[in-house]
Amino acid sequence: MRSDFVSVPRIAAPLLSVQFVPPFVLYFGFGTSLAEGTAVAIFITLSIFVAGEAVALRRRGRPLSFFDFRPFLVAAVCVLLVVPHAAVADYFQTIALARLLKTIPFLFLLIAAAIALGDLLLKASEREVKATLSLSFGVLCVALSLRLTGMEPRSDFYGKPIFPFSETSHFVLAFVPVLLYRCATSSRRAALGWLSFSFAIALGLESMTLLIASLLIAIVCRRTLLVTLGGLVIGLGVIPFQLDYFLSRLDPSNSSDNISSLVYVQGWQLLIEAMSQTFGWGVGFQQLGQHGTSAAAADTLLNLLTGSGLDALNLTDGSFVFAKLTGEMGVFGFLLSVVLVIAAVHSIRVLRWVGRRIPERSIIVFARCVLISFMVDMFIRGTGYFAGSTFLAITACSILLANCGATAFFSKARAVRRSAKTLAGAPTYS
Repeated sequence: MRSDFVSVPRIAAPLLSVQFVPPFVLYFGFGTSLAEGTAVAIFITLSIFVAGEAVALRRRGRPLSFFDFRPFLVAAVCVLLVVPHAAVADYFQTIALARLLKTIPFLFLLIAAAIALGDLLLKASEREVKATLSLSFGVLCVALSLRLTGMEPRSDFYGKPIFPFSETSHFVLAFVPVLLYRCATSSRRAALGWLSFSFAIALGLESMTLLIASLLIAIVCRRTLLVTLGGLVIGLGVIPFQLDYFLSRLDPSNSSDNISSLVYVQGWQLLIEAMSQTFGWGVGFQQLGQHGTSAAAADTLLNLLTGSGLDALNLTDGSFVFAKLTGEMGVFGFLLSVVLVIAAVHSIRVLRWVGRRIPERSIIVFARCVLISFMVDMFIRGTGYFAGSTFLAITACSILLANCGATAFFSKARAVRRSAKTLAGAPTYS
């Protein structure tokens, strides 16, 4: 059912705040990580959700007992699962209790806000969702144009910023879901153009993360061989870039002098170390790297960063979500990761049907795009739990579960038919 409180600004405000506020706060030095900005996005999202529920209850003359507490109940259950796990993890390795107590309320609010955003998006009309996603894509393209023209502020302070993102990889994690949505809902020719654009930008910006994400989008759009070969041939002949940079990113050794490569290798070493020390249980929520590490890549990193002026904080916190999630939550984090991978693969199969056989609502397509794109965050370049990409991944899962149930994750035919039935029966809002 559509909420009386839903409109384009009220949908765009929380979604764009999740995408842009966390990097903006970090970019201008108002915080030391993405977490501070994520807290602001959480406040914006929950404020709009609570206000919408209050308006709906008042207009319908219903008591407070009809308030939708589901986002908060689900968040509470998740927190109640994390706390006893950390208590058992303390048996293997003493946990940093202050860090755990500080982040548990944050986790509760993050999950509640993410589910609340999913509820708002599901209640929005097709027009409102498409307008919001077009606005998001437009803002990201403007940010990219500022980088390409050298007009971004504080460019001398960061290495490779794309305003308001302090790192190119942070921009990529926000850009890929919206780009994939555009490719999945465009004509074959338009999708090919967007894919070629993506590969060209990846080479021009020297972004391995975007290059891998572009290949993932090509797989979704069934353009893997054509776009990969054609894009690379054209790129090699037209776009100036340093091939040595990409080759150095592929060096998996502990002796590499590429910091990004070393951080990635260290993530795997931290994961293996945490699992072996706790017999697969995990070191506990937000505890990875809190007691130092014997990972060989960490020693090389410290030597490279000594006297370089770079911030060595959080280097022992994992470089991608799979390492952090599995290292901290053990076999439970591993099983959750497996479920997410299966869901992403299933979403790839479903998206290949979109616009060809059976249509899906725009918000369902976008949720699938977010889930697929989150695989880059999971296995290539992550920003931790308290960031916009993780926020949207939880939102995407809540949307798919609310719309199709478990079939949204595992049964292609049933999920698509049910989603199409939902679309056909959904009222049109002007």
